[in-house]
Amino acid sequence: MSNINVRNSSTYLEFLGDYEMESIEMKNGDELNGEAIMRLLIDGERYEMSVNMKNGKKEGVGEILREDGTLFMRMMFVNDECEGEVIRKNEYGSIVLKGRMGKGKKVGMWIEYDDYGNEIWRGFYRNGVKDLSLKEHEGMSGLWREVNENGELLSVSEYNEDGLLKNGKCFEYEGGRMVRECEYKNGVMIRVLREWKGECMIEYDVNGIRVYEGEFEGDMMKGFVREGEGCEFGIDGESALYYGGWKNGLRDGYGSEFKGLNPVYIGEWKNGMKHGSGEELNENEEVVRRGKWIEGEYDGIKRFKSDYGSDLDIFDSDCLKGIEKLEIENDCFLRVNEFVLDGLNELKSVIIGQNCFKLNDKNRRSKCVIMNCNQLCQVQIGCSSFWSYQSFELKNLPSLVSIQLDGFSFYDCHSIVFESMSD
Repeated sequence: MSNINVRNSSTYLEFLGDYEMESIEMKNGDELNGEAIMRLLIDGERYEMSVNMKNGKKEGVGEILREDGTLFMRMMFVNDECEGEVIRKNEYGSIVLKGRMGKGKKVGMWIEYDDYGNEIWRGFYRNGVKDLSLKEHEGMSGLWREVNENGELLSVSEYNEDGLLKNGKCFEYEGGRMVRECEYKNGVMIRVLREWKGECMIEYDVNGIRVYEGEFEGDMMKGFVREGEGCEFGIDGESALYYGGWKNGLRDGYGSEFKGLNPVYIGEWKNGMKHGSGEELNENEEVVRRGKWIEGEYDGIKRFKSDYGSDLDIFDSDCLKGIEKLEIENDCFLRVNEFVLDGLNELKSVIIGQNCFKLNDKNRRSKCVIMNCNQLCQVQIGCSSFWSYQSFELKNLPSLVSIQLDGFSFYDCHSIVFESMSD
């Protein structure tokens, strides 16, 4: 075993704090290569470190033992610098300190334990100086609060099994406010899930493309959902798919669905489906059908209850676009003198009850016209309806197979025209 002049050695162990090198001996090899035994005095206690030397520089695993042979510290060396994981144990063999070194200085995450294995401090070092502290987030096991030396919250994060690197969800803060939710893998941020700007939440897909921007509800424990008013975006992150109300993460309330730049549905939603009143539009933003949807399915029946429209002078057929069946119950539209159905291509049935469109006085302009409805197969008009109407016309109804006119309907009618009917 050869002795090396201590003063001429390259040994520098800053991470040990206040220490003294007493001697260095080589167990095998020459003075520059082989296993070295370094005798140290640390805080008045004697220790012995074994480490491999290569060209006079420490390389590989280094272990520091107490005089009784128990392990005090284990570390890694690269080209004479302490690099990588470091652990320190007490005399009972329990870990009391672990972390990482970089160029001989403490860097990254470090954890301190008492002699019973209880964690007493967790935090970060930067260039050998304590920079941040970590505390387990109250009420949320597995999440840690990252706090700087001024007590300012920087993040709440998941860490890997060793507790050294961020791994999983991370909620980042600026100025005391949550600003983003990220995902980490082994200390590296791989994607942003959400950002917050004031009361607005922005969601991103796995490729970092914006998929939602708007109001929200929730917290770290319960999770965050779309709630209130907001916009859902397509794969380009710019074009809207939907703008309107949200509840518990689903479309709910009043909103518009888009295809390209054009709205294709405007109306009510519930639990993520079209539900309630609405209208569908074509690429020219023209209404193709208007009515009621139930759990995503269009309800093709338009029904007016008895006594409806007693204060109306005009029957608005625009509300019938896209319907398959029109039902008007008794005593409706008593002041209306024009009933016109034209070009309702999905309409298959018209059923009108008693005493509807019943005028007290003759009106020369009063008329009932049903025309250009290609699928209409049934017309049924109840007793005394269209009383005193001057004309009744059925035109271009190629599918019509059934006409029922009950007693006194079209009473005092002066003109009836059936034209271009089916054979």
